[in-house]
Amino acid sequence: MRATASTVGAVLLALAALGGTVLAEGPVSAASSIDRDAITVGDQVLLSVTVELASGWQVADPGVARSLGEFEVIETEPALQSRLAGGATRIVFRYRVSAYRVGEQTIPPVTVTFTGPRGESGKAETAARVIRVQSVILPEEDAMDIKPLKPQLALPGLLGSELVRWVFAGIGAVAVLAAVAIAALFLRRPKEAAVGGLTPAQRALAALEKVAALGLPEKGRFADHYEQMTGILRSYVAEQYRLPASERTPRELRLEMERAGVDPQQRATIFEILNEGEVVRFHSGRTYPAHARNALGSALAAMKRAAASEEYAAAAIRAES
Repeated sequence: MRATASTVGAVLLALAALGGTVLAEGPVSAASSIDRDAITVGDQVLLSVTVELASGWQVADPGVARSLGEFEVIETEPALQSRLAGGATRIVFRYRVSAYRVGEQTIPPVTVTFTGPRGESGKAETAARVIRVQSVILPEEDAMDIKPLKPQLALPGLLGSELVRWVFAGIGAVAVLAAVAIAALFLRRPKEAAVGGLTPAQRALAALEKVAALGLPEKGRFADHYEQMTGILRSYVAEQYRLPASERTPRELRLEMERAGVDPQQRATIFEILNEGEVVRFHSGRTYPAHARNALGSALAAMKRAAASEEYAAAAIRAES
C-alpha cells in the first residue's frame, strides 16, 4: 500500500513539473446549491457554485456561460470570498437563473477550471441540479375555462360617440402612414443618416472588434476591457433608440429598452454586460479572462445580428423603390 501511495505521489509531482492536468480531489473542490427546487415559469433561482482552493491555487474560469441547459443566466451577482484554515480560500459564485419550459429541468454540472502554483491545471465539476418548473396555471384550474374577452355592448345613446371615435381612428391611421413614409425616406438615404457611412450597429461592431484585438483580459486589464465595451454599447443604445443610456443604471436602462420595444435577446445581452461592468468597476476589477471574453463574444454576436437586420431592412426599402 505504501508503494502504491508513493507511486501515485510521484506521478502527481511529475505532472506538476510538466504543467499537466491534475484531478480535483486534492487541492480544489466544487459544489453547487440552489435556493429552491420548484418554481413557476419565469421565476428566478439563486444558483451558488462554491469552490474551495488550497493555498496557492486559483480559479481560471468559473465555468458558467450565458445559459445552463434550459436555464438562462439572468444576472451574475458579486462573488463572495473568504479565508479558511490553513491558508485555503473559499469562493462562492452566485447566479440568478430562470427557465421558461414546463417540467423537470436540469441545471447541468458546472465545470470549474483551476490552476496551481507550479503551472498545474485541472477541472472540478459540480453535481447536476433538478428543478421542477410549473405552469402559472395551477393543476386544479381548467385552462378551457379561459375565454376571450367579449366585445363591449353598444348603448343606443352612444352612436355619436362611436362616430367620433372612428373619425379620430382615421386621423390616427393617416398620421401613422405619414410617419412610415417619413421613415422610409430617411432610410433611403443611408449615407446621410449614418455618420461615416455606417449604421449604429455597424459602428458598434467595428468598435467592439477593435477592443477584441487589444486582448485586454489576457493582460489582466479587466476594468479597461469592460469600460470600453460598456461605453460602446451605451453609445449604440443612445444613437439607435434615442435613450439617455449614459445617464441610466443597467436596471434603469433595461426598463427603458423594454418600453422602447428593443428586441428581448439584445436587451438581455446589453443589460448583462453593463451589469458585469458595474460589478468589475465597484469590486476591485476582478473577473476571469474566459468570462470577459465570453461577454465580448456576446456583444459582438448581438451587434452582428443588429447589423444584419439593418441590412435586410435597407435592402427591402431599396427593392420597393
